[in-house]
Amino acid sequence: PANHIGPGQAKDFVVSSFASQVAAIAAGKHEPVMKVGNLESEREFADVRDVVRAYRLILEKGTPGRAYNVATDHFVKIRYILDKLCELAGVKPTLEIDQALFRPTDTQARIDTTRIRTDVGWIPNIPLDQTLKDILASVA
Repeated sequence: PANHIGPGQAKDFVVSSFASQVAAIAAGKHEPVMKVGNLESEREFADVRDVVRAYRLILEKGTPGRAYNVATDHFVKIRYILDKLCELAGVKPTLEIDQALFRPTDTQARIDTTRIRTDVGWIPNIPLDQTLKDILASVA
């Protein structure tokens, strides 16, 4: 699977970390300042609920022994994730770039999802903006 995100994910991951910080800022529990890494990095994020559905469909309809890539085929910049969470929470924090938050490699491979789409009929159903809304609600 590509990166998957959703409500309840540990705060060690970028989206849930951003959501927790943004929610704390919106609630007045945190200064409106966030340390961030590379906001220009592009990644693919699938909602964990879609990923679980993909696993179920692979078990039900997939070919045993065949590999299936579970991904959205849609890349977004990390900046979009942060901007959308801030918009949803109604906050505009000051951003401080922290080199320690940069990953050693910030390029995600693009993977082919033809098999999962054709063999089992899976496509992601939950839009990224809905996932972000649900994540923010789960940490607020």
